[in-house]
This record gives sequence, structure tokens and C-alpha cells, in this order.
Amino acid sequence: MLAQNPGLGAVLNAILADAYGDAVLMAERETGLPESTFAAACPWTFDQAMQDELDPE
Repeated sequence: MLAQNPGLGAVLNAILADAYGDAVLMAERETGLPESTFAAACPWTFDQAMQDELDPE
């Protein structure tokens, strides 16, 4: 997808940050855990999130 649309590369981290906010809301609803349980911002860059083995440390 990136090879066909190289302009996306410049906005991937912003897209990930926006999607992370949505994911936190969904996780909060599914788990019943408070929003404060989750990191306020996505702790990974797009490149880190795309690695086969994401290491949160």
C-alpha cells in the first residue's frame, strides 16, 4: 500500500495516534477498565507498531 501511495508516509504517525484514541475507547468499553488504565498517547511509532514482534519496552 505504501509503495503505491508514498504520500501516506508523511501522515502515518498522525493516523496511528488518532486510531489509538479510538482503540482506547473501544478497549475501555470492552474491558470495563477506566481510561486511565491505558497510555494517554500511543507509545509506539508507526514503524514500531508494524514490526513482527512489538516490544513494548
